[in-house]
Formats: sequence, C-alpha cells, structure tokens
Amino acid sequence: PPFEQQADIDHVLHVWKWLKPGGRLVAIMSAGVTFREDKKARAFRDFLDEHGALVEPNPEGAFKESGTGVSTVIVAIAKPAAACTPRRRSGGWAACRSSTGGAA
Repeated sequence: PPFEQQADIDHVLHVWKWLKPGGRLVAIMSAGVTFREDKKARAFRDFLDEHGALVEPNPEGAFKESGTGVSTVIVAIAKPAAACTPRRRSGGWAACRSSTGGAA
C-alpha cells in the first residue's frame, strides 16, 4: 500500500471490508502505524489489537534497493470464519460443518 498521509491505514481497512470470513490479510505498512500518536494511528492500533493482528518489523533499509528508506512492518490479520447458524431441515436441525467437513 502507499505510505503517504497514512494511506496505508486506509488501504488495509478497505481491503479488510472485502476479505472473506476465514481469510488472511498480510500487508507491508509504514512502521509509523506502531508509534504515531494521532487519532487515526491510535484507532488503527486498537483495530489491530481487537483482531489479534501480528505486527513484525522488517529489517532497517529492507526496501532501499527499491528507492525508499521508509521503515516498515509486516501486518497479518486473520478474519474470523463466519459464525455457524444451524439450519432447520425436515425431521430436525442440520448440524454445522467446519471447513474440514466435520460437525462444528
């Protein structure tokens, strides 16, 4: 995602909206998301905490060869699978199925 004016935050939040339940979002972001104290950065950190995100720093100068000296982190967020809602069938209720095919 782009880094200017915290556009990386906007990008990740936009992608999150389109991510399917059970999906995983992995993004390279400016390290500023981990320490900036403005409202947007604090709210984003709250979002990351709420979703149990993994945030790991990249080595200093990781993208120097690409023409940028921006310090970056890798952010990984898993979107929970959709809640199972048992369905009514004739003769009783159908069991929920997990992604592996077994009853949940």
